[in-house]
Amino acid sequence: MANIKNKDWFRIPEPMEYVHPTFRMLLEFHYKTERDLLQEWISEFKSPEGEKKARNAFRTQFRPVFLEIYINQLLFESGSTVDTSRNAPDFRVTKDSYTYSVEVTVANREQGSRDDDSRTEQDVYGANDQYNIIDSSISRLSGRIKNKSSDFLNNYDAETKALPFVIALGDYSSVNYGQTAYFAPLAALYCAYYDPEDRTDLKLLCQDAFDREYKYKPNHSIKKNKAVEVGFFCNDKYTHISAIIYTCMLSLGKLSSLVKDHEPSPKYVCVERDFGLRLLRFSGGTPDESIGDGVFVFHNPYASQPLGDDFMSASGVTHVRYDEDESLIEFSRPGAELLIRRYVGPKELVMDQLPAFDEFFFFTSPLPL
Repeated sequence: MANIKNKDWFRIPEPMEYVHPTFRMLLEFHYKTERDLLQEWISEFKSPEGEKKARNAFRTQFRPVFLEIYINQLLFESGSTVDTSRNAPDFRVTKDSYTYSVEVTVANREQGSRDDDSRTEQDVYGANDQYNIIDSSISRLSGRIKNKSSDFLNNYDAETKALPFVIALGDYSSVNYGQTAYFAPLAALYCAYYDPEDRTDLKLLCQDAFDREYKYKPNHSIKKNKAVEVGFFCNDKYTHISAIIYTCMLSLGKLSSLVKDHEPSPKYVCVERDFGLRLLRFSGGTPDESIGDGVFVFHNPYASQPLGDDFMSASGVTHVRYDEDESLIEFSRPGAELLIRRYVGPKELVMDQLPAFDEFFFFTSPLPL
């Protein structure tokens, strides 16, 4: 159970000029159960920046600290021990025979692009242009990977450089950030671009275990004369990066999906998995999502210190590898199909908010009366 000190994370000190809108939303009465779960995670978390600084950043920036708390919980549930006593990187992790470092970072939207205040119901619940979402994400992911790679090479001590290095990356690159699934990092890391509508004149590169085809895209730009680097795991330039832990699915909806009840306001939670499978439940029903659902660990085939799947083994985590010889993207995950999108809202609005509500849902708890 969370102690009283942890509740300080959910208080707004006065005066405070700015509070992140997502943090303010978390304080609303209908997120009580979600706050309780997050308090449990905080009880296992020791911030690398110190508690006072982390609490302030949690209130004003929210997402970077939320991601740190979440990654720490994934490591905890993987049976790892986390040391945050060093200045950098964020975590030094020990599990069985592994000792490695993790740097946690977020890919935020481009300055001047649409902000969260502009989100509409279409953005949240509608069928949006996946190409635009993925292309924007690729560009923002590239920048964060290069930045953290540079930090490792130029600012870390020799002891840290001798360990496997992992980047944990949260994707908030657009107002549609929860809809990139795992396609953007496939392009950023392996040059494997998903083009289901055949919009591009690119050569075929590979396919995955589900017979989806990916095209070879060694260059990426969404603005003229502004190309970004991709293919980080396509050669030996980034051998110091062993893996990248990626998620675009960390939101308040993640907390809602993990808790059984939603006090005091009932909600619906719909998780969409690969190939159109949608599971819908209402408050009181058993969660259809595990803590690691929506987390993808992309392994570097050129890593000087590769890691096995067991270094990150929390329930639901998917490990991804590219076999160049077989031209195959491999997904390793026990259990259900891959999580690609999530919808959460008030129970009474389920029929209005969810697209094609009556056509292809599998109900895991009774319909609302």
